[in-house]
Amino acid sequence: MASRFLFDERVFDAVYFREMMRESREQARKRREEVRLFLACSRSAELCLLEKPVLSPGLVQDLDAFIGNQGLSPYEVFSEVKGSFSMEKYREHILCTLGGGSALFSEIEALEEDYRLDRVWRFITLVFMRHEGEVELSQYGDQLVVRVCHEAHGERQGLPGAAQVAS
Repeated sequence: MASRFLFDERVFDAVYFREMMRESREQARKRREEVRLFLACSRSAELCLLEKPVLSPGLVQDLDAFIGNQGLSPYEVFSEVKGSFSMEKYREHILCTLGGGSALFSEIEALEEDYRLDRVWRFITLVFMRHEGEVELSQYGDQLVVRVCHEAHGERQGLPGAAQVAS
């Protein structure tokens, strides 16, 4: 006895699916272009200041109190810690820790006793190393993964240093 529930037809129509996907992609492309044009038109004009801005009375003192600055200028604050920071030292330490592979930012050992300051110096160094194409930074949740960029990868990404590999 033949089953009344047997369905012996082809459900997937490749031509129909292809056409619907093409239309969907075209609509998405048009929406992206409309948003891009809208955002480009909504940019504000350049701000030209004719005179020096006047800060609210006490603003600088309030900001200093908020961040815990003891009345030092930004230059004085930096000069206090500047002597202990060597980006080259941090760069060598990071590359040695990575050893040609990858590691979590938290796994890179501190060079300074002040752990918070050391995290700042490591991060600043990594930003410059990323700019130079030496490392690649990826974030997974609240973890930062640091990977050494290899020549083939730098060439593919068009990163600085790729010209040396190509020649």
